[in-house]
Amino acid sequence: MPESFESIPNHLIPWLLDQEVFWVASAPLSKDGRVNLSPKGLKGSFRVNNANEVWYEDLMGSGEPLTWGRLVRKL
Repeated sequence: MPESFESIPNHLIPWLLDQEVFWVASAPLSKDGRVNLSPKGLKGSFRVNNANEVWYEDLMGSGEPLTWGRLVRKL
């Protein structure tokens, strides 16, 4: 069964830092917009500051990342 936490438990931090891919999602405020879900990650680009704060290095790739939102617009 899935669990939810108020903050990141200490025992999960090493597991989080060991992941090579993670996902970032954003959504517009308007109800007719699309959610954008993008894979992110290079080993070591995700950091945990504390039990309530994480960050990642948003490294530039080709300049034209192929996200689900862009793929749908191109079709």
